[in-house]
Amino acid sequence: MVPEMILIKDVEGADFSEPVCFVEAVSESLRCAMCENVSPTMKEDSHGHMYCISCINMIEEEGEFVCENDGNVERISEMRQSTSAWDQVLQLVVKCPKHKFGCKFQASVEEILDHLDDCDCRPANCTYCGRPFDTFKELRDVHLMECPRMPIDCPYKHLGCDYKGPRQEILTHTQNSTHIEILLERLNVMDEALQEARRENAKLEQRVRELEDRQSEADQYSVDMRDSIDVNKHDLEILKGDVERLSQEPVTRRREEELGERLETFLGPFEHLLNGLRDVDQA
Repeated sequence: MVPEMILIKDVEGADFSEPVCFVEAVSESLRCAMCENVSPTMKEDSHGHMYCISCINMIEEEGEFVCENDGNVERISEMRQSTSAWDQVLQLVVKCPKHKFGCKFQASVEEILDHLDDCDCRPANCTYCGRPFDTFKELRDVHLMECPRMPIDCPYKHLGCDYKGPRQEILTHTQNSTHIEILLERLNVMDEALQEARRENAKLEQRVRELEDRQSEADQYSVDMRDSIDVNKHDLEILKGDVERLSQEPVTRRREEELGERLETFLGPFEHLLNGLRDVDQA
């Protein structure tokens, strides 16, 4: 690839005051036969030679001009507008025209046209004081941080002051006694909020203590229930042993019924204790 410096002419709204670096050589068929640059205003003569409107206006005499390539006399009114050449130019890759100021962007001419509106290295003027800068980056990152005419918020904005004015007038504004009143009012609001927060905190602490007491009671109840279950389990094992022993001995039907009734009487409270323990665990 052989880079080539060519001027892009007659592009409305774009700053191409200096030649642009095309990363590859540009075909002569896309360039003006006279100035050898490219332009969206190209016209084609009767022999297919391209001329930009700037050169045509410079060399024409009474609506005619002599072709630079073959010396043929051409009538401007008979030239054809050529859009295909510019369409091809739009797809060629170039470096940003502001690369000498540090811009590294490289893309098609079509993309470069959009990029120029946002390029950090484009020239810019401060909208507040009118001072010109070589690059927008310098304006944005340096000058706007200190421009005396740039409007800024009052340092007391967070306290309620809505004033906004030129930086050079802020010092005079902040010396106004009304800021003391704003500060006192803000302190009163903050004090009320602090007192309310303390009251809410006290309520939360009381609630925590109540919940801790209830949890302690539930824990103790659970311990008592488990102890009672252990005792009843022991008695149940003894009773089961008696039933098994008696079932192996010759006894009357009445004796068996009495033992069954005793067992049923014991199982009722035991099941009640188990259900109570389950309720405690679920709570």
